[in-house]
Amino acid sequence: MFIVLRGVGTHHDGSALQARNRMIRFLHREMGFGVLLLESSFFGIDRMARDVAEGKADWARGLGLANLGSMLRTGGAGIYAHDEELATYLERAWAGERPLYLGGIDPAGIHVYDNAWVDDLEGYLRTLLPDFKRSAAYRDFETLSLKGVFYQNDDAAKNRLYRAIEKDLDLDALRRAGQALRELILQRMPTLPAPQSRRGQFFARAIVNHLAYWEWKQQQITAGPFEHSFDEHALRDRYMAENVRWFLEQYFPHQKIIIAASAYHIGRNFQQIEPRPSRIGPASIPLGQLLTEDYRDSLYAIPFLHHRGRRGIQLYPNDPPEEKLEPRAKRGLETQLSKVPYPYAFVDLSDPAVRQQLGKTTINLFFENTTAQWSNHFDGFFFIRELEPVRVQWRRAWMKKRPPYYPRETWYRR
Repeated sequence: MFIVLRGVGTHHDGSALQARNRMIRFLHREMGFGVLLLESSFFGIDRMARDVAEGKADWARGLGLANLGSMLRTGGAGIYAHDEELATYLERAWAGERPLYLGGIDPAGIHVYDNAWVDDLEGYLRTLLPDFKRSAAYRDFETLSLKGVFYQNDDAAKNRLYRAIEKDLDLDALRRAGQALRELILQRMPTLPAPQSRRGQFFARAIVNHLAYWEWKQQQITAGPFEHSFDEHALRDRYMAENVRWFLEQYFPHQKIIIAASAYHIGRNFQQIEPRPSRIGPASIPLGQLLTEDYRDSLYAIPFLHHRGRRGIQLYPNDPPEEKLEPRAKRGLETQLSKVPYPYAFVDLSDPAVRQQLGKTTINLFFENTTAQWSNHFDGFFFIRELEPVRVQWRRAWMKKRPPYYPRETWYRR
């Protein structure tokens, strides 16, 4: 077992996301990695991959819809350039002898494929129980799950969702209903053929994620603003770590995996940094730190660093940059690396000589210059001198098609 964690500063760092794709290709083709886990919906990524396998979509259409950012920005009529690049590689991998399997580790059901969740669960229960007649437990679960409100793109729908969580969501009742369905699936699994049993294994875990999602949303809304912004993600990170363990130990055992997430999620021990970054609070325990408890000798966490450039979304070629990078420290690591005669560099923090030479050094982390002994928090850095934004590839054929699983009343065409 071996786990490589690749971390981007934000989900709008175009050059870093393209470099991440090239690293994925290398790890899959040359190093025998077989699974790519994304910081994306646990259920939604599976539903997207099944749509591709069933011929309902190709990889480009699937990834374009599964990315919440491109879905919101283009109304389903475009795809980010780095997602299109990954889609091209997935098509080749699945056409060859060694497919690259995909999974989502995030309990947050926040993109269009999550609208299929309740219907898919009901469909599985009907195959599991031919006499299934929408039992009281299932009806409670469906009602409490607020069917149809996962993905909405207008403020009115969002406000309805928040009001429902504040006033109408009975989380304890939802947990009881969900647990009853999960136990039913687990009881039937040993008697099922292997494919149905594997699907049952997935749905049992998906129910856990569904309950975690509503717990997280309720916490976000009822707890009010968090003093330290990363504290808000503590519950997400805990369930993401549990999902990684589940994939490793139950769904993809004996596979080497790649985890693609933001730099914060892949790190560890950030609370030991003095002075502590302003976004890090007492509850900020990321995915990488939680995985260290079980897999430390198998983990390798690498975030991206940049010296200059811009990040954001460029819908059209002539659009101005959305955001310039914050100034880097004059004696910081990015400034030192910018002087090498190459646009890229790699710093291996697992090398004792490199650690000794660097000592405590400054990098721009979480939008502020921060000094630390970085080998306590990451295993290496991938440096890109100049960062470019994410660019959109528009697809004319997608412009007049309502995306699958998209609420008809909120769909709009660009």
